Amino acid sequence: MIPVSITNCGPLGKTSLELPDHGIVLILGPNLSGKSLLINSIASYYLASAIVNVNNKFFGGALMDRLLDPEWSELFGECLDPLEYLSSEIPYEDVSDYEVKLDEIISRGLNITLRQYLASTITTTELCLSRGIDPWVQDRQAFINIELGLDTKYLIRISMPPLDPKKWGSQILIRQAYVIPKDNPEYLGLVINSPLTFINKYYAQHEIEKHNPRSYSLSAILTSIIKHKYKFEKKSKFKELISLAWKEISGVEPKKFEILEEENQYVIVINNHKYPWNMTSYGIMNLLAQELLIDILPWFKLIEVKPLIAIEEPEVSLDPYTVYLLACKYCELVKEYDALLLISTHSEILVKGLEDALREEKIKPNHVRVYETMKGEKSLFTLKKCEVSDKGIAASRLIRIAEKIIIRSQKILR
Repeated sequence: MIPVSITNCGPLGKTSLELPDHGIVLILGPNLSGKSLLINSIASYYLASAIVNVNNKFFGGALMDRLLDPEWSELFGECLDPLEYLSSEIPYEDVSDYEVKLDEIISRGLNITLRQYLASTITTTELCLSRGIDPWVQDRQAFINIELGLDTKYLIRISMPPLDPKKWGSQILIRQAYVIPKDNPEYLGLVINSPLTFINKYYAQHEIEKHNPRSYSLSAILTSIIKHKYKFEKKSKFKELISLAWKEISGVEPKKFEILEEENQYVIVINNHKYPWNMTSYGIMNLLAQELLIDILPWFKLIEVKPLIAIEEPEVSLDPYTVYLLACKYCELVKEYDALLLISTHSEILVKGLEDALREEKIKPNHVRVYETMKGEKSLFTLKKCEVSDKGIAASRLIRIAEKIIIRSQKILR
């Protein structure tokens, strides 16, 4: 169990939550209550901690190996190295000497280590981009403050978006983007917040995406897989969801339904017709983005870290029955890959699906946490923990609201 203390997280004030070792964490609540900001902050932190501290040949070796590797070095560009320490000419004798000299230079300028510097910039950049904000802005503007403590020791303190330290002075970085990375991270964090953007980043289709640090990070992961010629069987986790929803909602059973990868692109095959992924609905793109992520989950076992995945509103553009079935698929991922899924949602149907999964023993209650954003005393919102048991989840406001809507609809129909 990982305790997370929250001092600030946008509209969320002083509160706390706990993460299971692996499992599902649901954050429920209205728009603009801090749900997605919270899960993206945690995932961004664990992405940064893994990049700076994981030492595994399937992940490009140690940090210094990654810094000197041509494919990986693209990741540490302008956004992740705003003070250009890594692009400066530094004479060194060997890899360990290079790290010592970088530490000395960064310590003189910022009074932190190389790893703290990179953890701060990676976490900040990933978090800003997950919210559609450019990091290191030139002019002062309204800030969102985030301050979290993880596992009683590790700290995130970010003002988003942070000011450009080249314009405002190097110390502004420490005041607005300060992160202490986890020494031996057991997770690597990734974010799915926009299916179309995630798919484009996966395939790096558009030239503009190639200059996006988040695209580099995903590309670096895929490059590591390709370098070691690691092959794994691709299993479609979501094909049957679509087929079941068709049958349940419309009574349609296609003779053939496949999700194939042709020429490095997903193609949907229905009977004898093929549809490129970008010609399908946004709901299908949502499922495909999650499918792409699942394709690389076997690789996490090779690098000996667990996947920590922040999924923002997975119900978007999906029919209700598919949303209901998603919960069981998420339980399968937890069991197969020791995954930790952080999910922000408005969907009472997803909650219902998870309740039924608990009752059917597809996931254990101690691997599930459910929180609601509630009115805070000194802030707009705080977190309230919902009781979880093998009988289900204590009635949340979402369920109660859904019941009221159904009752009201029944009265109108009468």
